Amino acid sequence: MVVSKYITPSNIIHWIRQNHRNSANISIIWKVVLNTKELIRNGLTWRIRSGAQVRLGVDPWVRCGNAHRLSEELRTYLIEQGITHVCHIVDNAHSTLLQQTWKSGLHLNIPSCWQQEWRYFTKALTEAHIRITEGDDELIWAFTKHGVYAPKIGYQVLMEPYKPPITDPWWKIMWKLKAAPRTRLLMWSIQCNKVRPLLI
Repeated sequence: MVVSKYITPSNIIHWIRQNHRNSANISIIWKVVLNTKELIRNGLTWRIRSGAQVRLGVDPWVRCGNAHRLSEELRTYLIEQGITHVCHIVDNAHSTLLQQTWKSGLHLNIPSCWQQEWRYFTKALTEAHIRITEGDDELIWAFTKHGVYAPKIGYQVLMEPYKPPITDPWWKIMWKLKAAPRTRLLMWSIQCNKVRPLLI
């Protein structure tokens, strides 16, 4: 119902990538969804299988950090060569059962000014253990183990910058003091009301 009313004829992946927001005659629930769209989009990442849906230099994949980004100039060059998605850079001739190999900058005729950037990009794919297999790429939520967005997790992500810094409790700080072990033990005992100072 929601998809057919607010997203069709686009699919959910194309819709989440768009910045356009149609706010005319929408329900209260859908208005809330639109207000959290940026949060959801920033938390989405790809679990790569075929690589056919993951755009080069734009779409993040699991365990990539910010290494998925390519400069606008290099992206434009690759698009002009028809190289737009991860599946286009697979080097099947040199791939093995143990490791996926990616096409080098020389293989793709990338100009020398972008060769190093391309090496970093393919290195990040290798270090993330990305391997092209059969099946559709899966868009998942990066902040949960099961990959599914939940409002509770979204709220926690939003509130993370406002959390007070975590400090060690007093007893951890005390045990790290540069003092004789018996002195630290005495301090701990007094703090726990196990030993009372002698009043004269």
